[in-house]
Amino acid sequence: MDLDDLLTRAAPPTTPRTDGLDRELRALVRAAESRGRRRRRPAVVAGAAVAVLLGTGVAAATGAVPLPGGFLDMADGSRCHVEFFVEPTVSTGGKHYTDADTGPVVAAAEAWLEDLDLGSVDRDEAVREWRAAEAAAIASQPDPEERQPVLRGVDMETTAVYYWMTQRLAAYLTAQGLDPNAVMPGMGSRCD
Repeated sequence: MDLDDLLTRAAPPTTPRTDGLDRELRALVRAAESRGRRRRRPAVVAGAAVAVLLGTGVAAATGAVPLPGGFLDMADGSRCHVEFFVEPTVSTGGKHYTDADTGPVVAAAEAWLEDLDLGSVDRDEAVREWRAAEAAAIASQPDPEERQPVLRGVDMETTAVYYWMTQRLAAYLTAQGLDPNAVMPGMGSRCD
């Protein structure tokens, strides 16, 4: 017995290509397309945020960009280092931003983040606010298959602090007469 015989016998069975199979595949594709295209914006935004975070993290590691943040002691006893950043928004809600639009907002947001004292964060309040926003987001998704899972533990706590920060940053920028949508705040965290 040679190698070709062994490979032929070891190959998984395949379905022969027939007219019936082609009809079934076309029907399957039509049925899938008729359900409508799902929006992928959150995944794109999350991907962009990760790309920005990785790029900013590399720059920060080389000392090029200092990121405001600090350490948080979590309820489970772990300790997390968080870093905040803002990036200019290119476009959101049909509105396009130029560098002239975003420059002053980025500067104001970065200054606000530099002054942020993580010790001043009321963690219980942050968790309550996050839980309410999370519940509203989950309830607003009509398709149960598309609903996000409820966050727990360290993920929930760091997200609650991030949400707390974004809400206060938006309020600050609005009070300064600046458009909070002109920046995209982000947070990176590493927990031990």
